[in-house]
Amino acid sequence: MFNKAALTVMGILLILPNLAFAQDCRQRGWNSKYNVCTPQCTDYVNCVLGLNHHVGTAISWWNNPPQGYSKILNGSRNIPHINDILVWKSIGGGSGHVAVIKQVDERSIIVEDSNYSDNYQNDCNVRIRNLALIRNGDSCSINDSNIVGWITKNKTNPGQVGLGKSYKIRITNIDDKGECSVNNHKVASVNYYGDTGWVDISNKLHNGDNEIEFKVKNEKEGYTYYFGFMENGMVKWEKSCGQVGRKGCDNKLSKGNSLTKKITVKL
Repeated sequence: MFNKAALTVMGILLILPNLAFAQDCRQRGWNSKYNVCTPQCTDYVNCVLGLNHHVGTAISWWNNPPQGYSKILNGSRNIPHINDILVWKSIGGGSGHVAVIKQVDERSIIVEDSNYSDNYQNDCNVRIRNLALIRNGDSCSINDSNIVGWITKNKTNPGQVGLGKSYKIRITNIDDKGECSVNNHKVASVNYYGDTGWVDISNKLHNGDNEIEFKVKNEKEGYTYYFGFMENGMVKWEKSCGQVGRKGCDNKLSKGNSLTKKITVKL
């Protein structure tokens, strides 16, 4: 018996037998029966992030994001983060396009996606692409006029971000274990491939100097990490290295050892 999977084709939502990419997001090919690439971009994002979000075309994700996610407009005061979902508005004959953000640097981001092309029959590929990130004062934008914005996972109510004094940390892109302590008290931890989302640490801080310590532990053959600190909805500090499941950091951290990053926050 076949399981059923949703597949969006030219704006029409089809229900098809589950294809090979449901077991391996990176398997791909041309489905001659339905004249589509598999996986489509939305199916690929669902697979990579473990979602089950089927709302129509890719641009529909912007108007109807997955539960627990919120929209960030391109050019706003928020920067994109690893495992956010990037949304295009006019690729694919108006159907739009979605991709998974896999790495964020000071001036660029790396995304991973499937079927990025109007000529989709000749582009049944999973790609890793680099896009320019432009920072201008408090604003941040990705240099592509077709990008409407990105969808980000929220640990807490996104409506509270930026109200009053708010301080948050995030750990993601982890291989093998990551954790964060505030003033010597552990506030968050995550295992391989995990993501804490933005964790509010406001009640852990006090007047004066506060030490925030991030740590990644290498338990096997390689390591990767992303650490971030946010103040009132704005990311003030972040460090990342490698891409979990694809590319590790340097070989300077041997098995069983940990790498530590510390920042001091003065209130």
